[in-house]
Amino acid sequence: MSGGTEVPRVRVIVASESSHLRSGYAVMTNRLCKGLSEAHYEVLEFATHGDVNHRPPWHYCVSDDSGQPFQPKNFDALCASFRPDVVISFRDPWMDAFIPGSPASEDFKWIYQPTLDGVPQSAEWLDLYSKADLLLTYTPEGKRILEEANFEVFGVAPPSPDDSLYNNTDCESGRELARSRLGVEEDALIVSMVARNMVRKLYPDLLEAFSLFLSLAPKEISAKTKLFLHTCWPDNGWDIPALLLQYGLSSKVLFAYACTECKNIYLSYWSDARSHCRRCGKYAATFANNTKSLPEQALAELYKMSDCLVQYSCSEGIGIPQLEAAYCGTPVFSVDYSGMKDIPELLYLESQEDYRLKVQRYHTDIWTNRKFALPDNKEFVEKLIRFLSKPKPVRNRISQEVSENAKKNYAPSIFVDSYIQAIQAAYIQPRKTHAPKLIVRPESLDFNVLTSIFLDNPEAHNASNRSWLESAFSYFGLPSHTRTFARMLSDLDWGSTLCASEEYIDTVVSGPAQYHPFPRSKALHMLFHQARRKLAYMNSRPVELKFHSKREVAT
Repeated sequence: MSGGTEVPRVRVIVASESSHLRSGYAVMTNRLCKGLSEAHYEVLEFATHGDVNHRPPWHYCVSDDSGQPFQPKNFDALCASFRPDVVISFRDPWMDAFIPGSPASEDFKWIYQPTLDGVPQSAEWLDLYSKADLLLTYTPEGKRILEEANFEVFGVAPPSPDDSLYNNTDCESGRELARSRLGVEEDALIVSMVARNMVRKLYPDLLEAFSLFLSLAPKEISAKTKLFLHTCWPDNGWDIPALLLQYGLSSKVLFAYACTECKNIYLSYWSDARSHCRRCGKYAATFANNTKSLPEQALAELYKMSDCLVQYSCSEGIGIPQLEAAYCGTPVFSVDYSGMKDIPELLYLESQEDYRLKVQRYHTDIWTNRKFALPDNKEFVEKLIRFLSKPKPVRNRISQEVSENAKKNYAPSIFVDSYIQAIQAAYIQPRKTHAPKLIVRPESLDFNVLTSIFLDNPEAHNASNRSWLESAFSYFGLPSHTRTFARMLSDLDWGSTLCASEEYIDTVVSGPAQYHPFPRSKALHMLFHQARRKLAYMNSRPVELKFHSKREVAT
């Protein structure tokens, strides 16, 4: 308070996956919204995969993704109502490209923390990063990638687990208690992987490596070692049951089943996607997944009962299960690439190379041209045998070291404080211009008029695609030296586009190639759509949009 007048609080939108989920992004959303709210920022969570019944202690609005994925229909109107000073996002480029493309971006600062989970980064992604007012990274490796591309990086903001849940003051007793609750033998050796079933999670390679481990490890070790996979099937990834049969591992791999009726959680060998619950007998035991996750306390126990965790992945922004496991005192093996590269250095005081998995070779992702890493299975097996052969007191000492270093180097305060400092810096610096400065003329809102100028006019009809597009961009007040112009010109010359969305200007294309016809009429319609969108935003500024308020009052 100053002179009897309340100082307005900085208003922040955090655009990410809904905080009620258990994905890595959702964990970060929950942590950041909670931390910023406690620091007295006015926070609104703009939630992908949201739940209208979710009631966090901050403002909450479900992203309307009923049209094109990651092109929310209600973002402009939300900004018009909430009037954010800052918008924060930390997902993949194609998920957050709608933010700088919004006409509302003229009125806020954008803080972006890209995943940077592989190199090279495409020119289109680098162009997107250049539109951020301020850049953060997940890891020192990510910072190095951006700085080598001549970007100024404000700092590193490593995410952190919930220290009230993922905690293990005495790692040995914590492991024994978790095993007792889950029915795991005291002398069993459990190697775990916790990850969604998706293509970049290398489940086939891990199962092949584990099969090799069983054939090479001393009998007294291999006989009592099991692999635990906390994942889901079916999903958008690998055929897990087929892989178990292929490598003959059906009796050596455990999974976590959760009963939807009695809420019992237990470990079992493969029992299909649904089975009878061991406690209540009902046909209601299934895998947890991205939208129906285990309670966090139960997930923490799965980490604690493990002797080690391996992040067998070809790329990661950071790989949050590694941090959650480390908090619980579970040693981690990490592939020496992308966001996983820095983990061993920050978790182990010595013998870091014992937990860093060498890359055997790279393959190129067909959708993005990034290099993806394939770890050396034989080297991993050798390191795993060496680790599991250590006496139990030595492994307990390593567990304690890992837990303490994780809590020091990935503390919640580091993540939240990095963002608070970034918000303060972004708030006082001049605003970048994200959205194209479209000129909205009355006639530009009548497509018949535009058709007569740019499609039916013989002079326009006979012009080259470049001349025609330069005229159209000039008409709407858009510069022709942008990547949007270059991409649209290329698509016109080609006659096809990978972008099916009307939001062409703020779309980053990814995923399997799906081509769509792209005549001049389509290009003109996309520019026409942007003009209408900007006018709608300008006119909606005084209009209130209803969203869940932390005060339980519809704003």
